[in-house]
Amino acid sequence: MSINSFTGKIPPEIGLLKNLQTLHIVDNSLSGQIPGEIGELSSLTELALYSNKLEGSIPASIGNLINLNSLYLYENSLSGHIPPQLGKLSSLSLIYMDTNKLTGPIPPELGNLSKLEVLYLFRNELSGQIPPELGKLKSLVQLSFYSNRLTGPIPQSLGGLHNLSLLHLYDNNLNGSIPKELGNLENILDLEVSENWLTGQIPPSLGCLRNLEGLYLGENNLSGLIPHELGGLKKLAVLQMHKNQFSGNLPDTLCQSGALENLTLNDNKLSGPIPRSLTNCKSLKRVRLENNQFTGNISESFGIYPNLQFMSLSNNQFHGELSMKWAFSKQLTNLMVDGNNLTGIIPPELGSLAQLGVGIPPSPTPDE
Repeated sequence: MSINSFTGKIPPEIGLLKNLQTLHIVDNSLSGQIPGEIGELSSLTELALYSNKLEGSIPASIGNLINLNSLYLYENSLSGHIPPQLGKLSSLSLIYMDTNKLTGPIPPELGNLSKLEVLYLFRNELSGQIPPELGKLKSLVQLSFYSNRLTGPIPQSLGGLHNLSLLHLYDNNLNGSIPKELGNLENILDLEVSENWLTGQIPPSLGCLRNLEGLYLGENNLSGLIPHELGGLKKLAVLQMHKNQFSGNLPDTLCQSGALENLTLNDNKLSGPIPRSLTNCKSLKRVRLENNQFTGNISESFGIYPNLQFMSLSNNQFHGELSMKWAFSKQLTNLMVDGNNLTGIIPPELGSLAQLGVGIPPSPTPDE
């Protein structure tokens, strides 16, 4: 009954289907509440009611479905608290309850789901702290709580989730420091904790995340030096740390593996020269370093980047002339260097850029 135009409510008589193993009613226009009688489907292994217009609370009776291994309730208008009775579903491996209007705390009872591999609760209105009990979910591969109203610290216990490949906690109200225990997540690919109120320094232990491809720490209140250990992340393609209070020089090992594509460090207090490893980083596509205190000759600090599309260096302390070698970055459309101490003229070779912000006189044309 997927992707049709069914309307109306799920009838309570559905509880009479005692031998039903799979219930899929998705991508329709079902409304009303999920009937409590659905908890009488004792043989059910998969319940999928996503992408409808269901509202009201998730019935606690779902906790009676002891054979359930997959629960898909995302993209509805479900409200109320997550029933703690879900913690009794020992066979459950997948929970997708994102993109609803769920409120209240995340039940610590979910930490009892030893077979759980995916827990998606993002885009709700959940509040309170992340339960430390979730650190018991040793089978968990993906944990996503972004865009809620969660508060308190990131539990140290999450560092024990050794199978985790994705951790999304961004766009909440989390505070405290980043636990050094997150450096134990040896299989993590994507770590996103931006848009919170995190403080303190980046733990050097994050340099142990040898499989990490994306690290997102932007829009917090983090401070201190960027640890040089991050330069050893050979698979790191995205590093976003913008709008924090980081200071000091960039690590001289940054991008030495040649995998870095997106570097976003704008709006910090970073200073000093651009490290040679970044000058030679041919993989770069998007770079934002504006609103810092970087120094050096702009013609010598940056190389030729064949894949570069966007470069913002505005409001730093670079000096020197704008080099024509930027024209060899054939994919470059935006180059912003205004608010520095640049001299000379704009090379005519840069005329193909879609956006050029410089604050220095343009090169004279032959008719002038």
